[in-house]
Amino acid sequence: MDETQRHTELNTIYNEYKSFFPQARLVKDAIEYLKIQTVEGETIKITVDLGGWHQFRVLDDNGDGKVSQHFETFEALMQSISPTFRNQFGNELIRKLEILQKSQSDISD
Repeated sequence: MDETQRHTELNTIYNEYKSFFPQARLVKDAIEYLKIQTVEGETIKITVDLGGWHQFRVLDDNGDGKVSQHFETFEALMQSISPTFRNQFGNELIRKLEILQKSQSDISD
């Protein structure tokens, strides 16, 4: 994945989900990433590469940096980290499905 693709992916996710977090911003360092503070108060750095979405430079017990588990989607990664995000995401999905169902019902009438 080149830097342009990474930027596009991160920018899209930032714009779509920034309201889910008390703080969220795009950071351009050696590798571009999202710096997010979860509702639970945890600050995390997230990036994407060909392997998928993952936390950027997670420190292990020895203080050494390592790459965390990769996830196919940003949503799957955040659901594994933040129970509040998992609930908000589920509620938003239900709301959108209800709107879709209502619009389908209105068309049928």
